[in-house]
Amino acid sequence: MSSPCDDLIARIEDEVVSGDRDDRTRAFFIETCNEIAHLLPPAGARWMEIAEAYAQGAASRRELTDARLNASSFTEWDPQSVKSPQSAAVEAVLFTLTPDDGYDAWSEAMSLFIDLCERAGMDRAMLCERLREAFEDVLE
Repeated sequence: MSSPCDDLIARIEDEVVSGDRDDRTRAFFIETCNEIAHLLPPAGARWMEIAEAYAQGAASRRELTDARLNASSFTEWDPQSVKSPQSAAVEAVLFTLTPDDGYDAWSEAMSLFIDLCERAGMDRAMLCERLREAFEDVLE
């Protein structure tokens, strides 16, 4: 049985043109990660600056990739472990540091991002509502 959030993700993937979806997705990821930035290590402020600059066209793909590599060194890679809120926040930030062509499996990526943000302490229903708001005008 799918959740309302899963249904929304599927609808966005079906109805929203890829380029527009990617721009809105990046904005959603950045806005959401700014709320969990307090869980990031000190380097996290720089990661978020680069993600925002890239979204505005002011940072290169290379800068984004370098920041992603740096951030990935802070993650816990044991899939059997329950991620700490801090580790979940770092893994969520990796989504803001993904190049434009990095969302091939969009619905899976969005579901994982929401799961990570929930593990970082955010409310799932609120996350789904924000996602709906981010795409509201193109879903009507």
